[in-house]
Amino acid sequence: MKAPRFSGPVASPSDPTIEPSPIPATIDTALVFSLMESRERWRRLGRAIFDLLFETDADGALTALVPLNWSGALPSLGTNANAIWDDRTTPFDASIPHIREILPNNVHLCALPYLDPDGLLRGSRGGLLRMPVSLATAMTSNAGILVGRIVLDVFRKTPDTRIACQDALDALRSFFDAHAAILFTDNALGVDAAATGTSRWTLMKTSGPPLDAHLLADFAVFDEPAPCRRVKDASEGVALWLTTPLRAIGELGLFLFRNKPWSDHEIDVAAFALDLMAGFVETDTLHRHILKTLPIDLSSHLLNTRGFLAAVDRRLSRLDQLELPASLMVIRVEGLIDLLNTTDTDRLLSITEQISKLLEKSVRATDAIGRLGVDTFAIWMDSADRFAAAERADRICLHGAPLLLDEPHHLPIRIGVMCRESGVTDDPQELIEHAKRALMRAEDSNRPWQFCHEVP
Repeated sequence: MKAPRFSGPVASPSDPTIEPSPIPATIDTALVFSLMESRERWRRLGRAIFDLLFETDADGALTALVPLNWSGALPSLGTNANAIWDDRTTPFDASIPHIREILPNNVHLCALPYLDPDGLLRGSRGGLLRMPVSLATAMTSNAGILVGRIVLDVFRKTPDTRIACQDALDALRSFFDAHAAILFTDNALGVDAAATGTSRWTLMKTSGPPLDAHLLADFAVFDEPAPCRRVKDASEGVALWLTTPLRAIGELGLFLFRNKPWSDHEIDVAAFALDLMAGFVETDTLHRHILKTLPIDLSSHLLNTRGFLAAVDRRLSRLDQLELPASLMVIRVEGLIDLLNTTDTDRLLSITEQISKLLEKSVRATDAIGRLGVDTFAIWMDSADRFAAAERADRICLHGAPLLLDEPHHLPIRIGVMCRESGVTDDPQELIEHAKRALMRAEDSNRPWQFCHEVP
């Protein structure tokens, strides 16, 4: 089943001359479909997004309800899921995706079907998010649509979310005719931010001239939980302080200071803009966390350094138990960095995929292959002694790395080889260092490959 992509308008504007701007996908639905294979992974993801989680059978009848921040009575299990949002006329269809469906009382529905291993429909897993009335009003107003378009355009055009936050803050300061705009984060977010002298809030981004520290301190030390809205008159103008929760990873605060008072509608629109920014910051933070802990290099689909070290470490105890040797090769594709730097973006993935397939074909299915750097790879071979490693290194260096591009390229390869006997106590990182030193000696002596003569 092909996973559909999230899409949908920001709002339905009352002004027909203003076209709605689509909200970009924050989570790839293919990823969500894979997450739903495990109920625990699905619920862990849902707790960071929704106010209520539910599961149904193939007929749409409720099999599980998990209220998180949901207020109000809940229906009994076995009834159709539409009883949650009190719509008895349209039964819930578990066989189709429900993507950002707007229900009565400003409730948003997202649900996706999940299948058994044979491809048969088992039911649907989804969640409900209740949006405050003030936020819904701000979204559908002309000012809300305009500020939403401004924020979304900034984040679309800027690949780095942290840089986009600065651009969005500059745009908001201009939109609200504010003297200064400051974005705060609490310490739970773990971003690079300047300290404000408080235990809770840190300075993330600023726009405009510096403000009086006492004015900031009056707002930055608030301990009340998000969402929070405060307006305070000062001798130089009127300050607005807004906070919004980042589900599971902290809070975000927005400080705006200008010469004229803030209307209730302007506060709602500013809160809407902050929620949009919070969504991007939250998604970026979770994405960075995933990339940091991921064992796979996304461009080559090989193990990254973290994953390769873990794979080697899992093999060592079995090799010692069976008293078997193993060999490690650290491979450098010479000229790869220069080629990547001078190649169009569309061909970058093709180059790394060709090299990864070349390495995969040169080893056994049981061998571990990893990418340690831009032009550096590693192969771990169980039960391979010095003779098997030498034969494999000869063959790889002989063929090199032929690449089929607009103009064919043939990149030379150098290898550092390290053989490990059973019972050696060096950890995987130390083994890699031994092989890297052998690679450096091969480069210094202009040899295609070199053994590590150090006994680890």
